[in-house]
Amino acid sequence: MSTTSLCLHHELALLVLDDSKGTFGGGMYQYGLAGAILSELLLQGIIQVSEDKEKLVSVTHEKSVGDPILDEALTQIATSKKPRNLQHWVGQIAALKNFVHRIAEQLSELGIVAKSEGKVLWVFTRKLWPEIDGSYEDAIRRRMADSMFSEQQKPDDRTAVLIALAKSTNVLSSNFAPVELRQHDQRIKEICEAKRLAAGAVHDTIVAIQAAMVVNTVIITSVASH
Repeated sequence: MSTTSLCLHHELALLVLDDSKGTFGGGMYQYGLAGAILSELLLQGIIQVSEDKEKLVSVTHEKSVGDPILDEALTQIATSKKPRNLQHWVGQIAALKNFVHRIAEQLSELGIVAKSEGKVLWVFTRKLWPEIDGSYEDAIRRRMADSMFSEQQKPDDRTAVLIALAKSTNVLSSNFAPVELRQHDQRIKEICEAKRLAAGAVHDTIVAIQAAMVVNTVIITSVASH
């Protein structure tokens, strides 16, 4: 299977996962993965976002996507009692039960990562997903690097979206040399801010991811202070 057969949430998950430890990195990666799911549905033309300031999400056609996680997200959107905005759906999808490990399970079924268990503090068991076939992630990184570090290379929409998702989830620095990221900082910003992405809808999803992260941080800070 080629990397083009992977969905955005699979590709982002590979960037987030620690290859040797098999653990998901720190931060709020779950919001990035939720945004990747929405972006995948947008790129496939299955959902659309209103062009007004409300950014309400609607379903263009209720057909099975063939991916259980995408189908579950699509069903939630389709059966919602009223239209909701992107930020709402980023939060809802991020809260789906075990959805992050379900993505990893799919990668395991493809033979890209292994499924194992480890102990936390020698007591608690957690799932681990160490990488066993690095060719997929290598190809993903090469595709991203070609677009980020070359002014002549025009990224396709899918690659540009992945770069924007990775940047919003703060995983670029763990996958690429810091010196290269600094040297091409403006180029990366231009890719991530491109309104042309899926007619601007994916750009709005990136904004919604960032907003969801801010809201969650405020909630955590507020709870911790009481």
